Amino acid sequence: MAMGLIIRAPIPSDIDALAALHSAAWREIYVPDLKVDEQPAGLEAELRLLWQRSVGRLPPGAVLRVAMDEHRRLAGFVATLQDPRDRAIDHLVALHTAPTLRGRGVGSALMARLARDLAAGGRERMWCYVTRSNEGARAFFRRLGGFEGTSERIPVAGNVTCEEIRVFFPPLSVLRFRDTGASRR
Repeated sequence: MAMGLIIRAPIPSDIDALAALHSAAWREIYVPDLKVDEQPAGLEAELRLLWQRSVGRLPPGAVLRVAMDEHRRLAGFVATLQDPRDRAIDHLVALHTAPTLRGRGVGSALMARLARDLAAGGRERMWCYVTRSNEGARAFFRRLGGFEGTSERIPVAGNVTCEEIRVFFPPLSVLRFRDTGASRR
C-alpha cells in the first residue's frame, strides 16, 4: 500500500524526475516491440523538453498530477487530455509508476485522485490506449473496472507505430479503487 504519498500538480523542480521516469517507462513499454532502426534517438532530451513546455502550461481541460513518496521523490504521474468532441470524456494519455513502487498502490492513488478531479470538473468518463504486450497495465485497468475494446496500430513516436488496445472505463463514479492513504494537495 502506498502510504505517505502526496498527490499534487507538478512544479518546475519536478521536470527532471518526470522526464527520467517517462523515458524509463517509454523504453520499458515500447522499445522491446520496436526494430532497432525504429528506436528513437534523443528520447530523454525530447521528453525533458516536453515536460519543460507542459509543467504549469497545460492545454485547457488537461489534468496532470504527480505522486511524491515520503522522501519527496517522484513515485508516479498521471495525465489526461479532454476530448475536444465531447468535453465529458478524457483520454488518459499517461500513467507511470516508479518501477520500485509498482504494486504498492501508487497507480491506484493517482487514478483515484484523477477520477475525483475530473468528476469535480464535470467529466464523466475516460479511455486510454495500452500496449498489447503490457500485461501488467492491462490487468491493472481491468481491476479498476476498465474493459478492452479493439486493438490498432497507432503512432507512438514519429513514424513508429505499436499495437495498442483501447481501454474504456466505466463512469468515473463507479471506478473501483483501494483506499491508499494518499494525501491531497
